Amino acid sequence: MSAQYMPLYIGDYARDTTHLTCVEHGAYLLLLMAMWNGGGKLPSDDIRLSKLTKLTVDQWREIRPTIMEYFTKRGGTMTQKRLSKEYKKYDAKFVAQSKAGKETAVKKRNKNKEKPPSLASKKTQLSYHNQNHIELSKDNSIEDGDFEKGYAW
Repeated sequence: MSAQYMPLYIGDYARDTTHLTCVEHGAYLLLLMAMWNGGGKLPSDDIRLSKLTKLTVDQWREIRPTIMEYFTKRGGTMTQKRLSKEYKKYDAKFVAQSKAGKETAVKKRNKNKEKPPSLASKKTQLSYHNQNHIELSKDNSIEDGDFEKGYAW
C-alpha cells in the first residue's frame, strides 16, 4: 500500500539531524519516504539504496555509515524506529477507516432494500411543456397577448 502522506515532525527531525550535510539530509529523507511507501522497511542492499538516494554506489557508500545510524538492520532488511511506530498508527487508522466505509456501504445497501420504491424510481411517462412554444392563431399570427405572456423574443 502506498500512503498518501507521511508525518514528519520537523522539531524532532531537526534536533536529531543537525550534523548532517545537505547530501546526507537528502539521502536520509529519500530513504524515509521510500521506506514509508514500502510498508515500513527496505532491503539493505547498497545498489538498491544508492538508487533510492539518487547517488552513485560510491557516493552512497561514503555517506552510508552516517545514514545507517538512524536505521536498524535485520537480515536483509532495514527499518527505522520512529517511522515504524508512525506507520503502524497510519495503518491502523487506514484499516479502521476502510472497515467503517464498508460497514456504511452495507447499511446503505440494506436500507435501500427495505424501502419501497419511490415515485422517482418508478418509470413514468412525463410530459414536458416547451416553454418557448408560441401559440399561433388559425392564421399563424402571434396573438396580441402573447408578448405579455413572454412568448415573444
